[in-house]
Amino acid sequence: KADWRKHEALSNSAGYYYEPLVNDSENKFMTPFLLRIRKGKTVIFSHDSEEFIFVANGMIRFHYESKVYKLEKGDSIYFDSRLDHAFENNNKEDAELLFIKFDYRRF
Repeated sequence: KADWRKHEALSNSAGYYYEPLVNDSENKFMTPFLLRIRKGKTVIFSHDSEEFIFVANGMIRFHYESKVYKLEKGDSIYFDSRLDHAFENNNKEDAELLFIKFDYRRF
């Protein structure tokens, strides 16, 4: 593993797991993660931020409001995460995404 991947993956029962790519994101506006989407569909999210996602491996369907976007390796999307969104992986292998969250306020 590369030196920056010194974090233990945080598991989530919502259909994905993620790994922070920085040691300390406290008082920062942007937070990068490595996001892995398991086979199936995640819960529906909405939160006060913006997000950028780059598909590093695999393919997902990105549900955004009432639309569905097919994103493959090399594709990216930037969106307002205050609107309902979810991820769907119909493949056996996990999809791997670079995920950067921008918070309007420091939490």
